[in-house]
Amino acid sequence: MSRYTRQDRLAAVTPTLSAGAAWLYRVEQPAGALAQPQGVGLPVVADRRFVFVPESQGRGTAVVVYVTTVQRLDGPTGPRDVLTADELDDIAEALATFGGATATIASGPGQTSGRIELASPAHSSLRAAVARYRAGCPVHRLPACGHIRRTADTQCAWFPLGYGQLVMPTIPAPRHDISSGPSGAARRPAPPANSAQLGAANARRRDRGAARTVAAAREAIAVLSRRPHRSTATEEALEILRLRVDHPELSLRELAAMHRPPLTKDSYAARLRRALAVIDPARTASPVNSRTAGGCVRGRVGSVTSGRASDTGITAELPRRTA
Repeated sequence: MSRYTRQDRLAAVTPTLSAGAAWLYRVEQPAGALAQPQGVGLPVVADRRFVFVPESQGRGTAVVVYVTTVQRLDGPTGPRDVLTADELDDIAEALATFGGATATIASGPGQTSGRIELASPAHSSLRAAVARYRAGCPVHRLPACGHIRRTADTQCAWFPLGYGQLVMPTIPAPRHDISSGPSGAARRPAPPANSAQLGAANARRRDRGAARTVAAAREAIAVLSRRPHRSTATEEALEILRLRVDHPELSLRELAAMHRPPLTKDSYAARLRRALAVIDPARTASPVNSRTAGGCVRGRVGSVTSGRASDTGITAELPRRTA
């Protein structure tokens, strides 16, 4: 069974839901800010990760919740941790309270992800930031513009500067030590005063790197999809790339867990790097940093042989693709 009771989990995730709803509806964004339509994810709490979506796929404002536990409950043969109907009801009710909008559950229970749609649109300034992102760089016409000038090794600053202006949600301090469980668990010490700012800066840096990787993955999918006779290896590469494109807000560890069969984070990163090599062969020689590829922590990666990263302790930026 889950190590969280229904009441414990609701108490643990309530500050996150409150912070995310406030960001969607009450935080005014600067005039030059850029926001990605797939939203912003907050740190995992009580084995759940919440992504707050201002406007996505023409379906309006929503909150997406992901189960982050990979291990099965009650041992290796036990059931997987999934979202229950009661849990989805609790999340929807809390969002309706904090956001002042009708919340509708758009996915059924028994899954590892769920979507709650909110009837009211997000704050007008946040929607304007999404519209600016969709319009793209006024010079290069790319949403997550990473254009590099040929005459000078400088990257277009439109997206980093605009995304850097985005006011991020205030990250709440965790109520429980997740590694020990909620009931009777030892409390974490109070975070430093600047932890929220550091968390927001880390989130911006991670999302900028993920955006570059997602853009490259889309290009790689286009290249591989044009091949008239696709091998099994090509189909597997497409699956790896589509996971990255379809879930830009997830970390490498979470993407690896979603793969069927599940992979380790290093194995998924290695396969992603090989799949991206169709547009830039140099990628196969350079390790993928879990931060720039959409991971949430700096990983230990190295050279890759047979799909496994050697533990060399090297970290590196994803190579930028020249125009």
